[in-house]
Amino acid sequence: AVCGIGLLQKAPFRMKAEPKWGSRHILQLNWVFGEFFVRPDAWSELIDSLGLHVAPVESVDGRPLHTVQQLMIDADIDVDTASLRGTPCAACGRVKYEPHVRGPFPRPAEPPSSLVVRTRQWFGSGASAFQPVLIHRSVREAMVAARLKGASFTPAVNPH
Repeated sequence: AVCGIGLLQKAPFRMKAEPKWGSRHILQLNWVFGEFFVRPDAWSELIDSLGLHVAPVESVDGRPLHTVQQLMIDADIDVDTASLRGTPCAACGRVKYEPHVRGPFPRPAEPPSSLVVRTRQWFGSGASAFQPVLIHRSVREAMVAARLKGASFTPAVNPH
């Protein structure tokens, strides 16, 4: 769709080369919002203990990269959109909400089924669309305790 809504991943992500991590342990590609990539050496214990899933990342010629994995987010959730401004796409009719930039993120409309979930609602502008990721407080606390760098957090409105 011209709005960017509904794009699905059908193969492993490909990167030109191993990322230059510096002091970071998690990153996003600046053209693919809502997808996160992690350093396996720093995340392996957290992935196992929290029941998270990862997928391999390949070089542009299809060889596996060794210092990066994609954090897979399999569960989704609705968020309360009553106070959000959405615009229906003229081509597909689906609603896309303006990117959230200030204050707490909208509250989940239901209890999450997983510690890491993606919203069912799409956010973005122009041809860019993404589904924000919500993480449980315990994941954030585990990331802080493990001193993992590279992520920023915005609180969501408390559901109750």
